[in-house]
Amino acid sequence: MTPNDYCRQFFEDFLPAFQEEYPDWRPHELNKDLYHQGLPCSLPGTKYSVCFPGKLRNRLRVEVYIRHDCHDQFMRLHEAKHHIEEDLGETLCWECRVPRGEAARISLYFPDYIDVEDKGGWRELREWLIRTLGEMRRVFEPG
Repeated sequence: MTPNDYCRQFFEDFLPAFQEEYPDWRPHELNKDLYHQGLPCSLPGTKYSVCFPGKLRNRLRVEVYIRHDCHDQFMRLHEAKHHIEEDLGETLCWECRVPRGEAARISLYFPDYIDVEDKGGWRELREWLIRTLGEMRRVFEPG
């Protein structure tokens, strides 16, 4: 199996646990690119995304993905950066790639490198994702 195959299996395992924790938060269909999963966000031009970035798929990232045509949304959030990070209790990675015609993202990485092929570690990754997504939603979509 390839790393992408393991990523797909991980998401197939993750989604039922996620839905059990957040039954009202319906994820998008499992993406065909295998290493990426989207979730709706009420902020205009945004969505949450979980992915295994990079060729080796040895990192795990949760992000607020902001479409390239929603630069104002990113700037409004960036103005509240201190408050957002303080409320979340984490330092986020703020990437504004809009000037290059790409989407922006506000992300948090799992603290360690991972081995997506090690299914024994999936429970910890799944629990981190569920907790982190819930906290990001609480902070980015209050009320």
